[in-house]
Amino acid sequence: MAISIKNNIVKAALLQFDVTLGNIPANMDKVEQGVRRLAEAGADLVVLPEMWSCGFDYDRLEDCAAETPAILDRLGKLASLCRVNVAGSLPRVTEKGIVNSLVLMDRDGRVTESYDKIHLFSPGDEHRHFAGGGRAGLCDTDVGRIGL
Repeated sequence: MAISIKNNIVKAALLQFDVTLGNIPANMDKVEQGVRRLAEAGADLVVLPEMWSCGFDYDRLEDCAAETPAILDRLGKLASLCRVNVAGSLPRVTEKGIVNSLVLMDRDGRVTESYDKIHLFSPGDEHRHFAGGGRAGLCDTDVGRIGL
């Protein structure tokens, strides 16, 4: 997928895979392999599946959310190593509770912006397990302005 931003061509790639419910190490392995392949193919931005780290494992959601800081550290190192922007959502602990948070990492491995999902999907019981976000995320990156 390529989009035109500021007269440049940006290669955006979607990394799709079967998220293994509750298995953070297996999902992280899939992300590491996929991001490396897509970066080698020239991707500027890699977008991961929703709740890629653990899926919607409501029974272990608190445990999975507690691991998010370490996961983001590892994802940041991967983004920096591969020199690619990476975006994906995962559970994150906030003062409001656990949120489904879309995080954008830049090519240096830093979190540039995050968006806590506002409109929770009630048929999937998200509203019973996640706190809702309050604002949309917008940030400038080396590939242009991105809205989350």
